[in-house]
Amino acid sequence: MQLINRERYADVIARCEKQREHAALSATCLHILGTAQIRLGQFDASIEALKCAAEKCAVDSDDGQSLAILNELCKAYFSARRYADAADLLASLVDQHPQQVELHRNLILVLEKANRLDDATKRCESASRRWPDDEQLAFQFGDLNMATETWTSAAE
Repeated sequence: MQLINRERYADVIARCEKQREHAALSATCLHILGTAQIRLGQFDASIEALKCAAEKCAVDSDDGQSLAILNELCKAYFSARRYADAADLLASLVDQHPQQVELHRNLILVLEKANRLDDATKRCESASRRWPDDEQLAFQFGDLNMATETWTSAAE
């Protein structure tokens, strides 16, 4: 973890790969590996590592770690421009953890990037009612309204 904190991502990957030669990697190690791979732009590899981490974590049923791994997997999908995969996973996470405002914000962002502006706006309106003092949601809502107006004007 110290290597991740020092942004030595290539070293992290090398150590994980060396560890993998001797034994299967733990969910935590796969999570760290996937995070480092995202930082280095190795999106397909990070998606695979994080999927494996999520599977191992599901067996161990550590909900906090599982949520962190799945959120990181969403970031990997997003970075790889696989917005539909990110949106599907985030929607599932929002359903399972409706109290997590960060998941709502991330889903809105992904829906906007996927040009699903109506879905993003509906989710943003709902989240803004639930968390009226959240500044990030307010900014997202403003951005969505501007994007929607731009598309409406272009269509006319």
